[in-house]
Amino acid sequence: MHSMQAGYLEKAQKYTDQALMQLEKLKMLNSSPILSTFQVILLEHIIMCRLVTGHKATALQEISQVCQLCQQSPRLFTNHAAQLHTLLGLYCISVNCMDNAEAQFTAALQMTTHQELWTFIVTNLASVYIREGNRHQEVRELLISAAFKHVQHVHSCFFLVPIFFFFSASAVLPSRDN
Repeated sequence: MHSMQAGYLEKAQKYTDQALMQLEKLKMLNSSPILSTFQVILLEHIIMCRLVTGHKATALQEISQVCQLCQQSPRLFTNHAAQLHTLLGLYCISVNCMDNAEAQFTAALQMTTHQELWTFIVTNLASVYIREGNRHQEVRELLISAAFKHVQHVHSCFFLVPIFFFFSASAVLPSRDN
């Protein structure tokens, strides 16, 4: 995960594939729920790597794996449903299905209580609105909500930078009133 966050996506994919193989071996010996949780977390990160590197088909297969793991454990689904919708939204962006991406991000926003995930979802939803064009008012409302409602609780600069970037960008977007 550290390699992915540092931008070494190929390295992250290599090590994650190795870790997932080891997890499968461990799961054959011991069916501890923590192994499935760790597998879902690794898959969530590798899916984002695959989308960034253009491996959309592989990412979709791995999203399917996450769905299957979550179907096997209601607790896992409860804890990762928002992330799953977020991954589907990111996939939709990668294949240029903005309406579906918006629906997935909206569903994810309604499911999450985690501030940093909420901020990540909002920044991606804002990018969908911007890419669709003529959604400037929605971008402004979303970003004002993010800036004043949740940003004060986010403790990572990684999540603050995109919110303030989009917030600044919304200031120069054309107004519908003009």
